[in-house]
Amino acid sequence: MKSIRDSYFVVQGWMTVELGLSGLDLMVYAIIWGYCQNTQSYFYGSRQYIADMTGASVRGVQKSLQKLQDKGLIINIGKHSETNTIKYVASKSVNEGTECTDQSAQSA
Repeated sequence: MKSIRDSYFVVQGWMTVELGLSGLDLMVYAIIWGYCQNTQSYFYGSRQYIADMTGASVRGVQKSLQKLQDKGLIINIGKHSETNTIKYVASKSVNEGTECTDQSAQSA
């Protein structure tokens, strides 16, 4: 398994300019968007993973996830209770002018 030390995520310029994101919200969105660059993929991981990647607290990550959902930038499409993992899809990709979702994400 790859360690956090060897992991990275990319912040795209349009995430700040077009979406107006900054700080933790920007980092959380960038992580989720990185897994969702086509219409078939999702972010599937734990809040702890996002916290480790961003250096934030799990509580801070939860608040950020909720803010991003409230803005319609991500969609929560499930949680696996046994492994405490969450499944999100980035719902907007301003750079490409298209939504990064598929029918199963919209109906969930």
